Order: sequence, then structure tokens, then C-alpha cells
Amino acid sequence: MWNSASSDPPGWLKYDFGSGNEKTIQRIRIQAAIAGNAAYAPKTFTIQASNDDTNWDILESYTSIDNWSSLEWRDFDFANSTAYRYYKIDVTECESNAYIGWTSTEMMEIAPDYTSDLATNPSNAIDNGHFSNRTAAGAFDNIHGEWNPNSWDAPRDGSDRWVGYDFGENKIINKIRIRNGNGGLPHYSIKDFHIDGWNGSSWELIQAETSLPPWSNDEWREFIIEAPQSFSKYRVFIDDTHHSASAKDSCISEIEMMGVISTDPLDNLQNGNTVSEIEAGLTNLTITDEASVDFAFDLATTDSSVTPSIDQISVSYEGIFNYAPLDPVLNNLNDGGFLADTTPTFSFNLVDTDLGASVRYQIQVDNNADFSSPEIDFTELTLVATPRLGATYTPTTGLPNDTFYWRVKAIDNEGLESNWTEATLGFSLDTNLPVSSILYPQD
Repeated sequence: MWNSASSDPPGWLKYDFGSGNEKTIQRIRIQAAIAGNAAYAPKTFTIQASNDDTNWDILESYTSIDNWSSLEWRDFDFANSTAYRYYKIDVTECESNAYIGWTSTEMMEIAPDYTSDLATNPSNAIDNGHFSNRTAAGAFDNIHGEWNPNSWDAPRDGSDRWVGYDFGENKIINKIRIRNGNGGLPHYSIKDFHIDGWNGSSWELIQAETSLPPWSNDEWREFIIEAPQSFSKYRVFIDDTHHSASAKDSCISEIEMMGVISTDPLDNLQNGNTVSEIEAGLTNLTITDEASVDFAFDLATTDSSVTPSIDQISVSYEGIFNYAPLDPVLNNLNDGGFLADTTPTFSFNLVDTDLGASVRYQIQVDNNADFSSPEIDFTELTLVATPRLGATYTPTTGLPNDTFYWRVKAIDNEGLESNWTEATLGFSLDTNLPVSSILYPQD
């Protein structure tokens, strides 16, 4: 957590990206502090930028940003097309009118969104049959409906029930969105289905989704394709619905097939020929901080009079980012006090700001300040949802009389770790002290 040096506003927080590493920041995220300290978050402030740390441009001003809750994240987007080295949050007022402070800050360059619905022409819709006039086109016409031509209703003759889309050329689809109908019949909704792709001669299974709960009216659901491949046709094949009748009626209002929006083919090569678009072949890549990805291209031509070249390369990505847990906060046993209990209870707070995150901890206790030979080195096995305020550890074996230091770190559900938080003053154990002489409270 950052706090201003003064107990009264104004105050500011600045970040230097370094010479030659200027950034075009368009979003700043601020996370308030825990509980009663949330009121230290900024209420009136400006976001400023500079390339010399002297002359500052005001990118955006904010007022009446109040009612922050504990550990709440807020995003502040602003227009900016200039790369700057320095960015500053200049606060003139906070809700408490005391110290200015908050837990975390993120500064972001916002990449354009290259993912959109590619299946937008109802005439390209395909199926294995349908009921009445509710054809495959109704699932791709961007008109919500049920029991009418603006939806697709599966055949009721016992034949395979599937609806899909023919792109006419290979496309990589990485997400499929399905919208249930609004006819008040959630039992017609899909329970089990699989996604197939056409390889030119047969259908290949891409992914299966099973045991889906009943859908509500008009509900959209998204299904991320875990291993996208390139196919010219895609279909949603319904294996089971929530309908109890043997006919297993099912109805889909809309389907969207999401993928990378393609650029036009290059048509300005030296020999005048057109090069077709190359579909990405690298998918579902997981990288860690500071990792790099290398791309290699082999160019060849049957025309010896020209040299093949690349005019433009576009790389798009969709990411789910996981950040390490915050450094733990120690709640006790860190002021050099004395106690006689050889199995003291250690208390600390564990917080991870990622949505739905859970954490466990590792704790070390040592009579050496460098933790070279810990008396206790315990790692929790079970992950617990955060925030974990007042988490505790009590050793099962007593400690000897001595002076001890301790430290703890958090580990999230993907294995990312916080920094160690150390009790640098520690505590001392002396079982020979009379009860009246115990100077260290347990809580």
C-alpha cells in the first residue's frame, strides 16, 4: 500500500517507465485499501504525463470519486495518443481529508479488439433439418426470437440435431456464443452438446460441453474453444436437452462464432500476384512475465525474377491475466515482546485481487534473522478464497526459549507467489518468566 508523506492533501504518485521505454497509457486502475482505510483513496485528482519530469500535460481530471469500498478496483480511461515516460496521479482531495493512499495501481496500454462475430450472413447457415419454418438462418440473423423464423428449432423426427455455418474458407474460431429463446420454455434449452469442424471430407470433434444447467429466457452463454483450429465449417451438435419428452425439442435463438477479424489480402507484390491471408497457427499460448514469442516465416516463389517479401504482419491475441497475490500483512508477534507460550498463534492477512482467486501460505520461523535454518517451515496444502483476513497458524511442536523471527508469503491457485513479509523485530520466548511478567499479548 502507498501512503502520502503528509497527513493532509495534496499529494501525488508518479511512475517512471525509463528512458527509451515510453508508453501510451490510456487506462489507470486504482485499488482502494482494506476496510477503514478505503477513504484514503482519491476523490479529486488529475492524471498527468511528461517526458522530462518538469513539463506536465493533464490527460484527464476527476471529481467526486467517492464511496470507495474495501479493496475495490476502479478503472479510469482517458484519451491519449502520445507515448510518455512519466505518469502521475495528482490528488487534491480524498474522502477522509487525511492521508492519501491506496493498495495497488495499474497503468495500461489498451490494445484494439480484433475479435468479433464472423458468422453474420444468414444465407451461409446450415443444418441437418429443422422444425416448421424455423431454419438455420434464424440462428444467424441477429434477430432474437423463438417459435418463429428468427430462431432455429431442431428437427423432431429423431434425426441428428445440429446447426452450423459455412464460411466458404478456413477460419479459426476461438469462442462460440449461444442465446437461448424467450418463449418461457427453459426445459427446451441445451444440456449436452459438442462443437465440430469440417476438414474438407468429414466432421472433426473440437470440443464437448456436458451437464449444463437449465438456461433462462434470453440467456447468452459463452464457450471458449480451448484448442482452436482452422476449419471452413463449424456446427453445434446437440446431444441432449432439458426436455423430458422423447422428441427432445430444442430451440436456439442466436449463435455467434467469434474469431480474429482478417485484413484484406495483400495485392501489391512486385509481380502483381495476390497472396492469400495466412491463418494463425499458434493458439492457446501461455507465457509468463517477460517471456517472448518468436515467429518465423519462409517465403518462396516460382518466379525467379522477383524477391518475395512481407508487407505487413498482424498479430492478435486474447489474454486472461493472473497477477501474484499481494504481500501479506502481519497482525502480531512483531514488536520484540516476550511470551511464555511455546506454541504461539501467528496471525496475518492474505489478499489476491484477481477475480475468484484463492491462496495458501508458507510460513517460516527461525532464530536467525536470515532464515538460514528455520525451526518451522510450513506450507499450507489447501487453497482458500480471498480475502483471508486474520488467517492463523499455530505450530504443533513447541519452540525453545530464544528470540525468533518469522515471515510468510502467499501462493495463488496458479502457483504465483507474493514477496515474503518478514517480522523483523520478532519476539522472544522465555518459559521461566512468571505469569505476571509476560509482556507480550497473544492478540
